[in-house]
Amino acid sequence: MVRFFLIFCLMQVSLLCAEPASNQPASSITITGDEMLYNTDKNVSEVTGNARAEKGVGPEKQILTADKFIVHFRDSNAEKSATSSGQDIETIDAKGNVVVVKEDLVMKADSGTYSSEMAKDPQKADQIDCKDNVSITKAGHLIQGDEGTVNLKTGIYTVKKLKRKRVKALIQQPAKKAKA
Repeated sequence: MVRFFLIFCLMQVSLLCAEPASNQPASSITITGDEMLYNTDKNVSEVTGNARAEKGVGPEKQILTADKFIVHFRDSNAEKSATSSGQDIETIDAKGNVVVVKEDLVMKADSGTYSSEMAKDPQKADQIDCKDNVSITKAGHLIQGDEGTVNLKTGIYTVKKLKRKRVKALIQQPAKKAKA
């Protein structure tokens, strides 16, 4: 088990060193943390301590942070596309202090699940579903609730209630200019 983990880590490091970040495909995800453990039997990786996932560059850059990730890789027995590497990330379960950032959109929650383009359900591709103490800030506006979904591709987001009485929104109005 330790040998497989070390080989996995060396492969990841060699891939990172071989290609500069600016040349990585837009769908490539870089994951960092204080500790990583790869379980070959379950085809998952556990990332603990300052877990961070980054995808894209410039205005398309997406960042997901949390205390802990469980990274689920695509089933190696599933049909592979021409672009599939055999270690494609399907989902990332994020636990504790979850924060998602894309441009001026910031989503915070206690837990969440990010579904990549390799997700089983194509409608959830590049989407994050969060639960508990959800807040979404976009262009100065704030929406809070119990559950939230952000589709990072379309920019469409929803917030729902479970335990709270209602979803709460604070809409910032532009300040009026004073007359001279």
